[in-house]
Amino acid sequence: MTSEVVTFPTPEEEQARRLLALIKQRASQPEAERRLWLPGDTQKFGIEEARLWELYEAEVREREKHQREELAVQREAERKAERKAEQSQRKAERKQKQEEREQEREERREEQEERRERREKAAERREAAKRERALTTIMTMPTDGRDAALRSLAIQLGEDYAALHTEFETRVEEERERIRHGKVEPWPEPVETRALLDELVVQIERYLVLPHPEARAAMVLWICFAWVHDIATFSPILALTSADADAGKSTASQIIAKLTPRPHLLSEPSAASVYHIVDDEQPTLIVDDADRLLARSPNLAHIVNTAWQRGAKVSRYDSRARRNIYYDVFYPKVLNGIDLLLHLRPATRTRCITINLKPKLPTEKVTSFRFADNDEQFVTLQRKLRRWSKDNKVRSSRPTRPCPKATAQNSQTAWKRTLCCCLPSLIWLARSGGSRRGTQRSS
Repeated sequence: MTSEVVTFPTPEEEQARRLLALIKQRASQPEAERRLWLPGDTQKFGIEEARLWELYEAEVREREKHQREELAVQREAERKAERKAEQSQRKAERKQKQEEREQEREERREEQEERRERREKAAERREAAKRERALTTIMTMPTDGRDAALRSLAIQLGEDYAALHTEFETRVEEERERIRHGKVEPWPEPVETRALLDELVVQIERYLVLPHPEARAAMVLWICFAWVHDIATFSPILALTSADADAGKSTASQIIAKLTPRPHLLSEPSAASVYHIVDDEQPTLIVDDADRLLARSPNLAHIVNTAWQRGAKVSRYDSRARRNIYYDVFYPKVLNGIDLLLHLRPATRTRCITINLKPKLPTEKVTSFRFADNDEQFVTLQRKLRRWSKDNKVRSSRPTRPCPKATAQNSQTAWKRTLCCCLPSLIWLARSGGSRRGTQRSS
């Protein structure tokens, strides 16, 4: 037996497959290594070195080409991914910007809506204020001219006249109720004292005949005093008296009630009703037919007398509360009656400012007081008196007593100077008590 190895011939296809596998293997190796294997490979496959090297190089180029293509595909995929990411980012940014724009537009719409609502509300307020001013102006007009003014206002506002007229009548009734309780709005502008006194005298003499200029002065000064009564220390009584029954005492009382704050015109009050009303409302109390009433009601006469000075109290025992209750009876008061001073206590007479009224002569003409409820001048004067009192209240605890003498006598303007001179004097009397002897003089 021999030890030689016998090789079988390799088919051409297998040879080609092995050569292709070798070329791929060598193409993956470095060039130096390929050159080291080149001689052995040429001998194994029986191919020239140059030819085998070309195959190696061709495979290397093919491999490199394939790698470049894969790299290009990879880069293209990366670029596509980057572009897609950029597009997504841009899309997200556009969406965000769009949302921001939408939010800005929404905010602008809301702001515009708010501005529009504010403008509408402001316009409504202006229209309401204009309407309120128009209605207030019509309320100050004479009664016979209100209907035409209301019709014109209804056309101007585009409202139904019947509804506007109903609302206006309700306002008038409410205003009358407020006036009855002394609740009036102050006059919008400062009021000059001399002009106010002149208007008061004109209004009083429209319905009442006063016998002397001193009576005018006393009445208008006491009306002004009633508006500053809350700062007074003493409260003189205004006494309206006459020797006859038909001298205008009740008319004078009703005029004073229309020109003083919170008036209460009573004809038969009891002592209990007086101190309850005074303590609750601090009214201007006007007692009609006081000559007979005070004579038969000593308790009421005592309250009237003690109400001269601030701090006077009426004490009553409350059985439910089991304690004494003190009622404040310091208030402005008007008394009227026939020969009134004869029925008053001596101490009460010294605390009166007396106006002696006389019956109207046939030649003296006045307006009937039955139509006074429609006279808006009373409301105007109340508003002016309230503004005057607000601007001119004397708050000094020890006011200086002014000189009450008029500088002109028996002239047309003498009583006007008397008014302007005597008004501070009356306030001084109310603050300090003054001279009681001087308050007894009748005008």
